[in-house]
Amino acid sequence: MRRSLFLFILTCSFSVNLLAQTASLKPVILVRWTGRVLICNDPAGIYQPNSFQWYSKAKPADQFMLIAGENTQYLTNANGFNGIFKVSAVAKADGARYESDTVAVYTDVISNPFVAPNPVAAGSAMTIANAMTGDAGNSVVQVQIYSLSGAMLSSEQVNGNQIEAPKQSGYYLVKMIKSNGEFVTQRIVVK
Repeated sequence: MRRSLFLFILTCSFSVNLLAQTASLKPVILVRWTGRVLICNDPAGIYQPNSFQWYSKAKPADQFMLIAGENTQYLTNANGFNGIFKVSAVAKADGARYESDTVAVYTDVISNPFVAPNPVAAGSAMTIANAMTGDAGNSVVQVQIYSLSGAMLSSEQVNGNQIEAPKQSGYYLVKMIKSNGEFVTQRIVVK
């Protein structure tokens, strides 16, 4: 009885250690530089060089597609990534391929326009940051300022990227309308 109990404990201990070791071999994706670089985290050097395979899909319902020619630890895109990604890599220890969890990266959200500074001094100039990107449909063409009660206080066409803050202190909503008809709303504080 003691011997079988000892073997059972030893077997369970080995299984738990094997599961813990397998879990530690699972790749982890790090997103850096505002979604322009994806890194398969490998600080201990446990994966074989150039054994990485990156996969992506645009929407959750889509199937993952292999990103051809990308077999290094880093995946870069100067314009940023948009989609869902995973990576697999071959471990040096056992030669088996391990797959990461998925990570969703959407950098187009980062490119939305916003007003700065915020808070802003009453009557001073505000800059519309990210008012124009490579996508012509993303340029801000009109700005409307509303009170928190919903009353429109001003509406102006944008020439450049400067607008004037309201002259009275308080909380306001700034609606930035893009040339493609989409809009972004931001709350500002005027002091």
